[in-house]
Amino acid sequence: MPSVEGKYRSLSPTEAQKRGQQLYRQKNYEAALEAFTAAIAKSNDAPTSILDNRAATYEKLGDLSLALGDGKRMIQHEKMGSRAYLRTGKILMKMDKPDLALDIYKYGLRNVPADDPAFELLRDMKAKLSRENRQAVAVDPFQILPMELAEMIIKQLDFNNLVKCLGVSKTWNTFLSSMTSLWTELDLSRARKPVRAAAIRACIRRSKGNMTKATLNRVAISDSDILKQLAVTCRRLDHVEVCNGFAGRSILEACPIATNLKTLLLRTGCEVTSGSIEGVIGKCANLERAEFGSVYSHGFPLRWPTRVLKLRTLRLGGGPQQTKGSSILSMNGLLECMPNLQSLALTNWKCHSWLQRFDFTSLQRLEVLDISGLEMLVFPKLPPTLHTLNLSRIFSLNLNHVESRNNIQELQLSSLRDLSFDDAATLNVETLQRILGSSMTTLERLTLNDCLQVTGVFWLALESQFPMENIVELQLRGTKITDREIFYFYHNKNRIRRLDLSKTSITGVGIRALVTGSSRPQIEWLGVNNCSSLGSDAVDLARSKGIEVEYRFPDTMKSGKRICIG
Repeated sequence: MPSVEGKYRSLSPTEAQKRGQQLYRQKNYEAALEAFTAAIAKSNDAPTSILDNRAATYEKLGDLSLALGDGKRMIQHEKMGSRAYLRTGKILMKMDKPDLALDIYKYGLRNVPADDPAFELLRDMKAKLSRENRQAVAVDPFQILPMELAEMIIKQLDFNNLVKCLGVSKTWNTFLSSMTSLWTELDLSRARKPVRAAAIRACIRRSKGNMTKATLNRVAISDSDILKQLAVTCRRLDHVEVCNGFAGRSILEACPIATNLKTLLLRTGCEVTSGSIEGVIGKCANLERAEFGSVYSHGFPLRWPTRVLKLRTLRLGGGPQQTKGSSILSMNGLLECMPNLQSLALTNWKCHSWLQRFDFTSLQRLEVLDISGLEMLVFPKLPPTLHTLNLSRIFSLNLNHVESRNNIQELQLSSLRDLSFDDAATLNVETLQRILGSSMTTLERLTLNDCLQVTGVFWLALESQFPMENIVELQLRGTKITDREIFYFYHNKNRIRRLDLSKTSITGVGIRALVTGSSRPQIEWLGVNNCSSLGSDAVDLARSKGIEVEYRFPDTMKSGKRICIG
């Protein structure tokens, strides 16, 4: 702080202030600062006007922090005066603190009376700064970014967020609605509320009839004609997925109109009759993939078309109501109708005739076969081209039947990579050995979840004949595997990367042996959910080795009253 010179000692505070103002006008700011400081020192209670003069001088000299200090003293001395708030706000703006300046103006308007000569100026400064702050925050990116860049960013949004953007403003709505390429795919899979037909029609208009993919969910049955409108308007439509709703008749009417339809997915929430399946597959000449999650069996066997050469993937899921169950499938007609199938799933079908036999060897291009839950008495005949085979939950299968033994003995699965036997109550060592023996060099994933007969004796007998050195993923959830078998994994070379031991009796001793040592398997993921004999210290050790471990227990208090103590 400059000292008071002797020449100002004889002057009064008012005279020293006038001298300082004269020097300020002459742009002699250093001398003016000395005069204003002398005037403040001579005053018992520094007048606001002198503090205002010195704050202005500090501004000219670039010392904004000292200027702000004088501004705050002005507010303390004269809380109801507009000059203090105007000066302090101006200093804060120069310090690049507009938010604090706005707060000062707002505080001043609450304290300064409306009849103050500078009240209107204070209000105008507050309004101006408020507008500037709003403009700084609410910048429309579409008015700043190049059109190409804005379009690239918008295309990263999923359909749900894209629809939300329509409600931002009229400008956004107009801009987004004009971009036809954004609306070629309709995805209502994440809809939480019923979707009105008017909203779907609006998307069709935005696409200008160029929609190629439609996923429908939560559409009212009364609006089921919207599917036909989609097919009529959007001639390029090649992918339709229905999550729920829609009667089989509306689907049968709409799909043949979409002449370019290649993929039709009807999930379990969309139940259809066997008659609808006949019509869809028979009339959609370009269909390559068809999935029916829940088929209602009314008692009449399917009458398959003569030939469907383009169909590559077919999934038929048995619904809760099955008058004849698997008999309705007319397997001989199905296999003759679709000779080029590469993926076939016949799941959850009941069997009402033990004389029925399943022979898939005529499908010479079949790579994926899922017959989980398909009731049968005899083990099916399988083609050698299979890559993936799912034989889970077939409780009626008699592996000791003469025909079963013959079919198993004839197996040639030299291309098999993925085998699933979840919850297979009738599985025995001999059958698994024969399947593994025909695919020993190619099998990479083996699933035996919830097979209670998979005990230590079972596993060791299996491994003694066919060491599974190429297995990458092994799932043994819910089996009777113990630490003894874990030691076997440790001492034998293998390529296991993912191992699921959930709901087993393994302990921390087995996990430690599995994740330590130079010859341990290079496991990347380990599942040990619901292992009641396993402690968290072994889990922490596995995680410290860089292994991703899934370790949790079910919430036993999902219902009922919870009591909070403390």
